[in-house]
Amino acid sequence: MNVSRTLVAACLCSVSTAAFATSFEVPIAGTQSLSLAVAAPSLPSGDPDHVAGRVHDLIEHDLDMSGYFTIVPTSAHLDTRSGAAPGEFSFDDWKPLRVGALVKFNVLPTGDRICDPSGKSMCIDLYVYDALGGGTLAKKRLRAPASNAVGLAHQAANEALVAIVGQPGFFGASVLAVSERSGNKEIYLVDLDGDGARPITRNGSINLSPAWSLDRRYVAWTSYKRGNPDLFVKDLRSGDVRAVSTRQGVNLSPAWSPDGRFIVLARSAGADTDLFLIEAKTGRDMRQLTSGGGIDVSPTYSPDGRRVAFASERSGGSQIYLVNVEGGTPTRVTQIGGMFSDPTWSPDGSKIAFVSKQGGDFDVFTVSPDGSGLTRVTQGMGDNEDPTWSPDSNYLVFTSTRDGRKRIWISTANGRHQVPVTKEGGWSQPVWVD
Repeated sequence: MNVSRTLVAACLCSVSTAAFATSFEVPIAGTQSLSLAVAAPSLPSGDPDHVAGRVHDLIEHDLDMSGYFTIVPTSAHLDTRSGAAPGEFSFDDWKPLRVGALVKFNVLPTGDRICDPSGKSMCIDLYVYDALGGGTLAKKRLRAPASNAVGLAHQAANEALVAIVGQPGFFGASVLAVSERSGNKEIYLVDLDGDGARPITRNGSINLSPAWSLDRRYVAWTSYKRGNPDLFVKDLRSGDVRAVSTRQGVNLSPAWSPDGRFIVLARSAGADTDLFLIEAKTGRDMRQLTSGGGIDVSPTYSPDGRRVAFASERSGGSQIYLVNVEGGTPTRVTQIGGMFSDPTWSPDGSKIAFVSKQGGDFDVFTVSPDGSGLTRVTQGMGDNEDPTWSPDSNYLVFTSTRDGRKRIWISTANGRHQVPVTKEGGWSQPVWVD
């Protein structure tokens, strides 16, 4: 969930970062070209709830995950006792470490009257500095309920990223994913810091292929809870669950239309598996999109809702194709040999990510919808599957077995910076939630 919906940010003063008049070059995601330090927090009112260390670690983790920075470890910091506000510390303490950007903050815990006279909220006074030039890039007071210290830390990291590079962060976002943590394949919502897993399904069966409607109200997925792989939709507001496609055989890999009215899914059709368009609310069949091509699976809508990309064996081996939502002859996107699967269209419409087996392992690639610009994101890192895009199309989340466990990882779209999300194994089929 987007933490900005639950946080209130009040400026301590207005600091413009629009011109980026800094002594360092603004970095590009994936280059880790700027040295950054997150200083230990200042605690002017103490820390009765012992949250300051957790907040610090989350801010540092988020900014490291972004791929813009090389993080200077806390153990190397020379400035460990001074304050966070301008004039309360010396930039000279950071010059030996060649720190380019510096994040400092005060923690005002629950009960601090400056933060909240009602005593129900905690605050972070955030300061972001150009450490090389000695300038202030941003300073803001962020406030949240005392129970949402994690969300407050993610918001602070987002504000720091905007101040330094001018781009909003994804910190505090979540993914829908399948996990085996209960002993069954159930669907969970898990934060991108790897914590806070909340179950969406609890039916003790096999649940696969979660898909999230763009209004974030409905989740569609395939479940074997009735014996057949049927398609279900859950209303997350009411908790109601309804079956929308229960044809005998497979009802797999749902994809929501951008307006939320329709779902495209793969369904058994005689000896083949083809794509069908159904009405999301009622499950009523609208039209069959593909036919006669062997196995057609894994549909993904273009952002404008006019086309669907999918994986098909119609050429003899699994390749990526496009078809108009109104139907017609599919056109092939990928043109080289190998097995291609799991396409997912970027929100900005410029790329399709997919999985290909080129040799021994499965890897993530991206390509333009016209078939140009093929880019390899992973290589020599175990099996990498199930890609999903961030809302800004700058990052990919996927599953990887590179450390022997099937975990969720996040990467910049160019593949230059990759870090794990989940701490334990047994995860698959993530879907980004903003």
